[in-house]
Amino acid sequence: MTPVRPAGGNPPRFHGEADGGGRVYQSGRDQHVTENHFHLPAPPPTPATGGMGMGADTDRRGFIQRVGGLAGALITDGVSRSGSQIRIDPALIESLATLRRSLVASERSLGPAQVLPLAEQQVAVLTSMRKQTGDRALGRDILKLQAAWMDFLGWLWQSRGDHETAGSYAEKSAMLATAAGDPELAGYFHARRSQLATDGFDAHVGLGLAEHSVAGDPRPGRLQAFGHQQRAQAWALLGDAREALNALDMAQEMIHGPMEDRRDPLGVSASFMTDNYLRAQRAMILFRVGSLEPATEEMRSCLEVWDTGFHHEKGLFQAHLAHAYVLAGDCETSLAYGREALGNALETGSGRTLRALGAVVVELYDKVRWSAEFEAFARRVEFACS
Repeated sequence: MTPVRPAGGNPPRFHGEADGGGRVYQSGRDQHVTENHFHLPAPPPTPATGGMGMGADTDRRGFIQRVGGLAGALITDGVSRSGSQIRIDPALIESLATLRRSLVASERSLGPAQVLPLAEQQVAVLTSMRKQTGDRALGRDILKLQAAWMDFLGWLWQSRGDHETAGSYAEKSAMLATAAGDPELAGYFHARRSQLATDGFDAHVGLGLAEHSVAGDPRPGRLQAFGHQQRAQAWALLGDAREALNALDMAQEMIHGPMEDRRDPLGVSASFMTDNYLRAQRAMILFRVGSLEPATEEMRSCLEVWDTGFHHEKGLFQAHLAHAYVLAGDCETSLAYGREALGNALETGSGRTLRALGAVVVELYDKVRWSAEFEAFARRVEFACS
């Protein structure tokens, strides 16, 4: 029997991103604010399986509205004007840094579309603060904090599947970190730009940016380890397994050897650079260089011990595993992991995962026998990407 195809006879084209709502209405002062310190309200729980449903959507909107009101109150309390310049309470900078870290942790259950408007508001506020303060030390702190918020925005747009907008924010974050005089932080943001390039299959740009990121600051630490990990992925995309695994070994050594990890509360720490994370990256290298059997075995092992705090990224990894299985000729297992990834993508609003699933469906059209199960899966992916 022939594979199922659309009426036109060709596989569907996947070019869109997952859509989502999420508008923020700031509500002035908030009961959580006390002397410029705050307690972030708890985000809604991440469901174990399936879609989130109307009740969960309401919980997410309520959470974002409460956080938006909290941010507005922090800025009201922390900024005063003196002539043509403004005075900024340093506690405000620390609170906005805490807010960013909390949203980074919460985004995996909230989804990128819900968080984007709030993050964009904070970047605009920090731009205004930076331009109006005359305090140079405070100006550097604002630059570093704004760079971290820009990087978060880049991640959100990357998660939604818009690599062009994500790349613009990543470039701005590196520029701001350089202006702040922080080469380690700037190097990390260049590694993030490398990640975007590699995700877009531009291996030479990805490798050049990754090499630049590790050359900027020789101090060992998780930020530089991330740069070596990105070197590894770029080499894998070029088909050089030896160079890729050597670069990944350097990253592994850095997270276990003597490190000068940054303690700057305003920036980023790359705390996600753990053994389990690098194990998943090793599996991706095997997949990219075409070692499909060891890649699928390693990927499945990684999913068995997956950190529940990285629920959002799990869907993308499942989509890659589905792709590896279909390339290896195991369409049934590919379809099983593809369905799991699709559920995750619809729940979190991850256009990045949907785009990866589009590639899986195109491969399945050429290999799988017709079945109602496959047709339903393909149509759901096509609809979500449209």
